[in-house]
Amino acid sequence: MQDVNLPRHLVEALERKWAQKLQQQVATWRSAKPSASSRTASGVVVERRARRPRLATTPATT
Repeated sequence: MQDVNLPRHLVEALERKWAQKLQQQVATWRSAKPSASSRTASGVVVERRARRPRLATTPATT
């Protein structure tokens, strides 16, 4: 891909839009995340780590 020289105001506008989309995705992800901690009978806080889903891999074709 060639390096494209765009005016700085266009680049900044695109970066702002991209950053806003990422912030919205993070907020959505955080609100959908289940509670990650609980307490035992003795009051000790237990943090659970959720497993990440594995990405589907496609076999390489030659």
